Amino acid sequence: MSKIGVFWLFDGEVFGETTTLADAQQSVPGLLDSDATHVAVWEKYGNFTDSSPILTHYDYQDIPRGRVLYQVPKQRFLVYLDKALMSKEIKSAIAEYFGFTPQQADWKRDLHYTTDLEAIAKLLGD
Repeated sequence: MSKIGVFWLFDGEVFGETTTLADAQQSVPGLLDSDATHVAVWEKYGNFTDSSPILTHYDYQDIPRGRVLYQVPKQRFLVYLDKALMSKEIKSAIAEYFGFTPQQADWKRDLHYTTDLEAIAKLLGD
């Protein structure tokens, strides 16, 4: 069953929180989204330290992350993610985690999810 939600990738593992399409919200017409936020999910699962204890030393925005949505008119997933995650192998891992194939999605880099310190400095005007 295909899902949407928020995710991170650390040490080759995709993790996050998923929502079924049936339980998704349509806050923008034609676009199904989860109400999960990265900060809330990170806190809810205690920094995911059960998966990797080293994560206790990181904040949610330090790990490459993204969000999966579903475009109803196109019947395709829309994945916003850190540019560090744009490889074929990582796209496959993300798609597998959410239950679809990489070809069923539009993949978009989004500065909102960047972990590139130089890009963050530019965003903040530093």
